[in-house]
Parts: sequence; structure tokens; C-alpha cells
Amino acid sequence: YDRAITKEPYLHGDTGKLIMEFENYLRILQSVHDALDLQTSIEASKWCLPSDLLGKLQDICGGGADEGLVRKRSRSMVNLQSDPSHQKFMKLADARAGLLGILNDKRTQPDVIRQLLLLDYSLETQQTVLIQGMGSEDRLPVLCDQMQALLMGLVGHMPLYDELSSVLADWMRLAPDCAALRFNNDAVE
Repeated sequence: YDRAITKEPYLHGDTGKLIMEFENYLRILQSVHDALDLQTSIEASKWCLPSDLLGKLQDICGGGADEGLVRKRSRSMVNLQSDPSHQKFMKLADARAGLLGILNDKRTQPDVIRQLLLLDYSLETQQTVLIQGMGSEDRLPVLCDQMQALLMGLVGHMPLYDELSSVLADWMRLAPDCAALRFNNDAVE
């Protein structure tokens, strides 16, 4: 590795084909780490999605051009609503909950299940990317929302595990109290 490169490398085979394969590989990488993978999954699943769920998914891919009217709340809730990463995470969670409802319906056909599982995997991947980008998040309400959404996804994929359902039920009951804790106050409410 200490030797200097003194001449052009010799490439075996067709360099045009190598370049084409490399460009294809880069497109795959981009689509996996981009919303393109999700958009592709949505396009492939359009035929089996209810219109309301399709609208939610298209809103996620479109970036949420119109966020709608935000009602007046406390300052902490306004701050949560203005956090684009948390908003997108919760939109993804809402879409996943809709998908899991369809997946757990006994009337859902096997070809629909396959397509929706692929779409759910794309949504889960987008949630993972968002969580990785929010590594310094320390606001309890945000963390509690995210944990509840992730638990909901687990229970949706494994509905027969009573322990997971119990953990989710406990979390839904206890998380608001946890999020409301103020660690710098002396009085316990």
C-alpha cells in the first residue's frame, strides 16, 4: 500500500457493462435509503389498499404538503407537533397500524397478505431510518410515542403472543404518566 500507482488499471471484461452494473447498484442503494423504496412498494400495493390508507401513504411520500390545522395546546405539545421527524414517524406508525389491521383480518387473501407485508417492511425501514436520525432525542413524550408505535408493530405481527399484548396494554396505560414526570421537581404528583 506504500507503492505509488504508476499506470492506469487494467480492467478485465467490458468496462461499459461494469459501469452499468455499478450504476444499477447505486440506484438500489439510493432506493433503499430513500423514500423511493417506499414509493415503489406503494405503487405495487395500490390494487389492494383502501383509499384512506392509500391517501395516508401518498401523504407520507409527498412530504405532507398540507399538515392541516393544529389546535392550540401546551407549549410542549406544540414543540412535538413542529418536529418533522417525530411527525413523520407517527404518520408511518399510523399507516402501519392500518396495514396491520388488514393483515390480521381473517378474510384477507394470501396474495394481498404478501403484498402488504412487503409494504409494511418498507414502512418499518423508514421508521428505523428516522429513529437512527433522532439518536439524541431525550423528550419523554416523543420517546413514549415511539415505543408505543414499535410495540404496536410487534403485537400486530405476533397477535397470538399474550405477553406482548400485555406489555403493550401496560405501556399504553403507564406511558402518559411516564411522559408527564418531571425529574427536577421535588414533589411527586
